[in-house]
Amino acid sequence: MESLMKLLLNRASEEDGEAWLRRCLEPATASEDEEEASCSTSQRTSAGQWVDEPAEERYPRRGMATRRSSPAAAGTEDAAVDENMAAEVGGGQSGGRTGGKRAASSRSPASSGRRGGTKKPATQAKKGGPSPVEVPRPPSVVRNQQPAVGQANKLQNSAVQSESMDRASQQGAGGPPVADLHRTVWILGHSFIHWAHKRATHRPYTVNLSLQPESFRVLWKGVRGLQWHQLHFHLSRLLQVWPPPSILVLHLGGNDLGNLRTVDLLSCIKRDLGRFHAISPNTVIIFSEIVPRLAWLSSDMRRVMERMRKRVNRAMEKFMPTIGGLSYRHIDLEGGVPGFYTSDGVHFSEIGLDLFNLGLQSSIEMAVVVGVGRA
Repeated sequence: MESLMKLLLNRASEEDGEAWLRRCLEPATASEDEEEASCSTSQRTSAGQWVDEPAEERYPRRGMATRRSSPAAAGTEDAAVDENMAAEVGGGQSGGRTGGKRAASSRSPASSGRRGGTKKPATQAKKGGPSPVEVPRPPSVVRNQQPAVGQANKLQNSAVQSESMDRASQQGAGGPPVADLHRTVWILGHSFIHWAHKRATHRPYTVNLSLQPESFRVLWKGVRGLQWHQLHFHLSRLLQVWPPPSILVLHLGGNDLGNLRTVDLLSCIKRDLGRFHAISPNTVIIFSEIVPRLAWLSSDMRRVMERMRKRVNRAMEKFMPTIGGLSYRHIDLEGGVPGFYTSDGVHFSEIGLDLFNLGLQSSIEMAVVVGVGRA
């Protein structure tokens, strides 16, 4: 302490020492805030003890904390202030005089202390002296949240894309089967289904009957001359080869008219459809009603055959809702227009096949409304 007092007396005895001492003791102005930080904030009594100044004298204007420093530290801060002023003069050439003044006036004693390179104010302060007030820094958490959320979204999107690419690669390379999201539709019947399938392969509506390929996959099975008692055999084989159907469309029974009694035919139809519904309760069964013909191979009595056809269709219309299915009537073909048939009067012409396929498409769309969501 004696050495510090000697340095202080030597500095005061110099040529400009008295003016320097007055600047240290006088209240600081706006331009001398940085020099005030280097001055001592305590006075020494005649007894050699340190007495803290009142808070009003230590912080004359702003009430901000200043740190007690030695003359050597004050000289270091003066050099740092001169260096910063030189940097501001250099920046003022490009930014103008206004920017330099604003930067100089915004500096505070606390910030000048930080520029001086002292980062431990608690160790520099004397014991029993006032602890400096720390200015809290603004939180930076809010600023960092947005990039974190964006990074998480990017990672999630990349994971979804990689998963979809893995599924596609597995399917293309013959890997393990991936869960099929299609609604599988079976269309099974006699020669009408056989020729309708061939017609669909050459038409714009395709074999999928204008249904969305992402949602439906239509599978055809047409057996020429098929009768009802052969249905069980074909269904058993298809269940071993094809995926289970969400919708089953059956166009069958026309070849049985005239060969069986109407009562016996209806009994067989209801029995087989009831069994299939018990095996696959989530499948919607569509009974495609028997359409009229200009000529019947089993009988020459066209009017009698027409009455039998209508009787079967009415009975199936009442029965199908009991097993959760539906009966679809091809209204456009009910008139028996000769242009809809070929020369044999049994099979459909190209126009008739297009109308028939349009009816099959409508029946599948109706099945979606009835209950395909049960699967």
